[in-house]
Amino acid sequence: MPTTRRRAAQDESDEETTEEAVEAVMDAARAAAAARAAAEDADLTRKEKLKRYVARRVSSRMVSIAAFTLGVAWMFCLPVFSIVTGELKMRGTYFDETTLSPMAARATLHSSEGFRAYLRSVNGSFCDELRALDVACQERYDASWGVIRPASGWAAVEAVAVVAANKRAIPIVLALARFLRDAPWLGKNVVVVASENPQRWVGAYHDGDDEDLSFERGGLLRGAVLVRLPDAEPYGALTLKAHGFDGELPNLDYFHLAATAFPQLVHTESGFESRAPPRPLLKYAERSRALMTWARRLAGGASGPHAHFLRRGIDAVTLEPSPALPNARQTFDESRVGTGVELIIRSMNIVEHELHHGASQYLLMDATKFVSFDEVAFPLMLTALPLGVEAAKELSAYAFDAIVLQRDIPHTIVRHFLYVLVPMAFGMGSVYACFHTPNLVGLLVGLAYVAAIIVVSRLNSDRRLARATLLLAAGYAHTPLVLSQPCVLLWVGAPLTLVLATLRPRADGVLYVALSFFLWLALSPPVIAFVTVGSWGAAVSRLSRDSIMLGLPDRKLLYAGVAYIPIHAGALAYLLFAPRRPAPLDLDVELAKKER
Repeated sequence: MPTTRRRAAQDESDEETTEEAVEAVMDAARAAAAARAAAEDADLTRKEKLKRYVARRVSSRMVSIAAFTLGVAWMFCLPVFSIVTGELKMRGTYFDETTLSPMAARATLHSSEGFRAYLRSVNGSFCDELRALDVACQERYDASWGVIRPASGWAAVEAVAVVAANKRAIPIVLALARFLRDAPWLGKNVVVVASENPQRWVGAYHDGDDEDLSFERGGLLRGAVLVRLPDAEPYGALTLKAHGFDGELPNLDYFHLAATAFPQLVHTESGFESRAPPRPLLKYAERSRALMTWARRLAGGASGPHAHFLRRGIDAVTLEPSPALPNARQTFDESRVGTGVELIIRSMNIVEHELHHGASQYLLMDATKFVSFDEVAFPLMLTALPLGVEAAKELSAYAFDAIVLQRDIPHTIVRHFLYVLVPMAFGMGSVYACFHTPNLVGLLVGLAYVAAIIVVSRLNSDRRLARATLLLAAGYAHTPLVLSQPCVLLWVGAPLTLVLATLRPRADGVLYVALSFFLWLALSPPVIAFVTVGSWGAAVSRLSRDSIMLGLPDRKLLYAGVAYIPIHAGALAYLLFAPRRPAPLDLDVELAKKER
């Protein structure tokens, strides 16, 4: 026993000696580098001296804090004014397409003789009523449809679709068909459809075989209006739904057209009430909540059957009135809905090309105020800048020490990517499970965290290189999301950057660790699922539904499986197992002793 204790004491003494030798070598290298820099300063110009002074005095932490703070402050300014355009207010929606002039169109449906009577008398099937109007009708692909062609005999090659998204909306679509059949101003075909789930029909219409001559088509679809009416009448407000799959939205001109057709009636998916609180602070809070609600719901997925049209590049919205509350200030009925749809068709009737001028990605506060994604992209880039700055700092510090100690840098960096790649395998498994077995998603996500902990505990990783690996993985994942899915980046990516920037190992103090763990916990998958959708089960169900409908995983699902879960799991492993000091980098013990 005394011999064993002496050997243990000797081993501890040798380890301490080795650490002291490493520190001595590193201190000597840093001193030599400082001496060389001081000698070079004597021959530098004033401009070069200023650059070197800034490089020495401005730390990476200062740059990271300043960039992230500026990005967050910029986003807080969005509900008040536009920095890009210089307007001291939010940008108002407008028509960027010069040929789109809804104000020049005058609705005549409400004054049409027998419109209301025909609307109330419709009691047959959709196809029977169309055939009674001398319009050919087909029933296939879970839909019934017919094509209303111009009364002038003009051979139109473009069309607008009007879809009854539930049984209650069929009479209004048939009444529109009866009115449009004899309309002298009609220059485009109008495809009237009855289908609660038009996915298959849109696919057959847009992507079907042109040799199928029995399929009745009206030409290239330039727009679509889907109507879904509740059972109760009168209506109090009209919700204009625009969210599609994978962050898709209709052209802003088309959305503005639909909103203009229903003045003072339209509500958006932001949930913003037009009667804003009179106090400036409450007004600002309500506007901020509206923008974040729009972003959250857009990141959550499609909000209506119009998403199937958006998927194929067809501008579309869903009109969904809500029953009027008791003592409501204003009400409307089905005829008002029909008048609004007529205005949309009249305005699209004179457009001879695809709507391409207006913004295709935007955040809406209400039907008249928006924030374009090009303005959102700039603050998101600033919030992501700390990822690159901190990664460069950690890699440069590691590379300096590795060169001094004659370390094989590429081999070590590749080995440390196991830190992310192993949990990424389970994350990809969860993406696959969304298609086939959604019940296994929770298990695979849990295994990703276990795998990250096992790898980090066994890897004996360098603290700087481990953190740099997480930062680089997050940077490569967040960069394509800036323009493709900014709402996901706004809700998850920016907070994840804050988590990675504040990571501290367990030995750096209780306060730092507590803050890091709190931020990590606030961004955990159950919390994100609760905030965005309401529960973990609802989040998995929606991701699975959207993926099955699309036939492939969308961008937010891929981001969750390939980036968010592995990086978040790696952050937990870093908090639990990262060493207090950098590893000795495989220093030759004998060489260290000789240096001593």
